[in-house]
Amino acid sequence: MRKFAIAAGALALSLVCFAGCAGGSGISEGVRINYSTGKESSKVYDRDLFYNNTNETVIADPGVVYVSEEESEEYGGWYYMYGTGSSASYTTGDSNLYAFQCFRSKNLVDWQLAGAYDKGYSLMFTSSDWVSLTSENIWAPEVIYNPSDGKFYMYFSAEAKSSATESGATAAFDKLYLGIAVGDTPVSFRVLGSESPVTTADNGIITGGDIPIDFERAYDCGIFSVIDADPFLDDDGELYLYFNKHTDSNPNTPSLQGVWGMKMKDFVTPDYSTLSLICSPNVVSAEGGLSEEGKPVVESLGESYSFSEGSVNEAPFMVKYDGKYYMTYSANGYSSPSYSVHQAISDDPLEGFVKPQTTDGNPVLASNNAYVAGTGHHSIVRAGDDYMIVYARMGNPSNYAMGWIRIAGVDQLLFTQNAAGETVLTSNGPSYTLQPLPESISGYQNVAESATITVSDGEGAEYLNDGLIPYYVFTEDRMYTGKTGSQITLSWDTPVSLNAIMVYNTDNYDDAFKNIRSVRIYFAQTPSWASRDYLFGVMENVAFPEEYLVDGALMQGAAAVMSFDEVKVNRIVITLGEKFEEYDAMGNPNETIVIPEIVCLGKEG
Repeated sequence: MRKFAIAAGALALSLVCFAGCAGGSGISEGVRINYSTGKESSKVYDRDLFYNNTNETVIADPGVVYVSEEESEEYGGWYYMYGTGSSASYTTGDSNLYAFQCFRSKNLVDWQLAGAYDKGYSLMFTSSDWVSLTSENIWAPEVIYNPSDGKFYMYFSAEAKSSATESGATAAFDKLYLGIAVGDTPVSFRVLGSESPVTTADNGIITGGDIPIDFERAYDCGIFSVIDADPFLDDDGELYLYFNKHTDSNPNTPSLQGVWGMKMKDFVTPDYSTLSLICSPNVVSAEGGLSEEGKPVVESLGESYSFSEGSVNEAPFMVKYDGKYYMTYSANGYSSPSYSVHQAISDDPLEGFVKPQTTDGNPVLASNNAYVAGTGHHSIVRAGDDYMIVYARMGNPSNYAMGWIRIAGVDQLLFTQNAAGETVLTSNGPSYTLQPLPESISGYQNVAESATITVSDGEGAEYLNDGLIPYYVFTEDRMYTGKTGSQITLSWDTPVSLNAIMVYNTDNYDDAFKNIRSVRIYFAQTPSWASRDYLFGVMENVAFPEEYLVDGALMQGAAAVMSFDEVKVNRIVITLGEKFEEYDAMGNPNETIVIPEIVCLGKEG
């Protein structure tokens, strides 16, 4: 019997027969199953099956990478997360500056400090390096593994010493450059060239005192501050680097703010001639690159974008799927509750990117409410076949001035089609309620996806197991609509092992269910815990958790959860129960109940 992490949720079999024995066969029809809701509190829940974004790992601008055991025998099998920040705010005692606390996790939820330097930091600067040792402006690290040399490369942005810059600028935001650090492990890095000079693909020499990516010198364009480096290794072996143009005092560069990209000749050598504008704030498309004089320019801007982005497109992260390139980025500033993740899509890694409008696929991740806000600056990682987005959210959504206190969150990403048939990214989040762990982490898959679903009445049954929980405008109609007493049947040709059922609720209070009248689980074989043979087990009057009601609305992505000891099943029947609200705003009866998704956690075969 699988043991739950929640003592109060321990299971017991209630041997209540729901009908007499059938035809003298000795098989009673049904037995009541006691179940757990999967959690005792927001902090105590069954970590074998679920995760909950109420964990509080404080981090900004998380850069996450999975290290396989093939890449590192000692450090493999973990996710590593690096965040903005340095030790400039306290004395290290050894005259060095440390940056980017490094965490590691097996499940993308529970993180522990792992950096090799003081206080869990992963990168060390010394007085001979180009970075200012008094700087707080050391931001947004991302790490990538180089299969050619077996080393880990960290790309980041930092404030340089005035002496290291061509302009000799003194203002902090005029001295923001992209840096590179190298490590033999994912927990310990040193500045490129600091331990021994590095020869670039152009036969240049980089030491720790040299800024490795320097647009001022490359384009002779004056002050050119940049942040948020994102390396992307394409499946053809080509490496690209994306970043965003930061505000600075150069009067010739304000129009250049947005996400830019270029090809790399190798892991340390930019191909400055390939500079290209990827996306620009408040327009669906933009084109730009180098003028005839070799200066960065914006050549054209497309139509207006339907989501207000302020003046910011930043924090790029590139994903390739089915031959297309998905540039995900953040809009609005990090201290805004509207800080959010969006996408622009192209067939080419450096040009032709177009943002879907809000009716067609954007935003990818956004929230501005009492419990989750400011969900931006992210990384995307694979967990088996699942894509997961790791992002920062406001630690205090009700106090926007405290937006600099940010906490890690994680949710599932999906590729789905919009109404025009275009494949776009969307997320089942940002969530603040119990969610299923990826199969590669828990070992339990959503077997509902392989079920045949029929309903007694209503419309939209095909959406009940499509894997998508509608958070955004372009998916808002992908839900089943029934009523009290409607029955939803999931059946399998080949029996499946089942451990939990999640019935998701709509966030629309008027159409939400208050409880589920019953869930019947038809056994393919008698459970090992049963005292006799039964046709089915039943759970009755399953309540939707009232803790998910906030200010007269329901949290998005919230489900009624039933977790129980493993049973082999071939069919389940869910009967919808009461509603929270039986009448609409005009006092007319409203029978509608909306169910976005049903998840059944178990194992095939």
